[in-house]
Amino acid sequence: MIVIVIYILFIIIYALFKKVNAFESFSKGIENNYKTVINIFPTIMVLIIAINVFINSGIIEIFRSLFPKSIFAPELFLQAFLRPLSHSSALVMMVKIFEEYGVDSNFGNLSSILQGCNDTTVYIIALYFGSIKMKNIGNSLKIGLLNDVLTFLFLFFLGLVFIMQKWPFFAP
Repeated sequence: MIVIVIYILFIIIYALFKKVNAFESFSKGIENNYKTVINIFPTIMVLIIAINVFINSGIIEIFRSLFPKSIFAPELFLQAFLRPLSHSSALVMMVKIFEEYGVDSNFGNLSSILQGCNDTTVYIIALYFGSIKMKNIGNSLKIGLLNDVLTFLFLFFLGLVFIMQKWPFFAP
């Protein structure tokens, strides 16, 4: 809390030194940020609705029936799918993996690696390109999603190696 007070005092003293109306500058900054929030709100709302529809659609049960738990956790597929869309949704899947398999399990470790190696590609592109009203995203989405797919394939390979070999530093 003291750091915030010191920072605010620094801004006020700097504004007095430079002879700038700090309150007016602060008001203009808020006005500009308000316009930015209005521009990006529809994009964020669409992403939130799409993710909630996906999670509540029953797809988790379908993945559980398709993939046996002994080789690869079905929740990892969902986490890998959600990670480019939403950090918090992928984090929820990671917590579910922790609850079901344990934090120090193979699947828990793979989930942690997945959460740390990917970024929210679609969210970042939608937010940043949408906020400046840029329609042509070029190869940004392709390269970002290719990175996500390659990360997941490498993670799948690691999972198979660690689970089949039962390496001591990655033991369940």
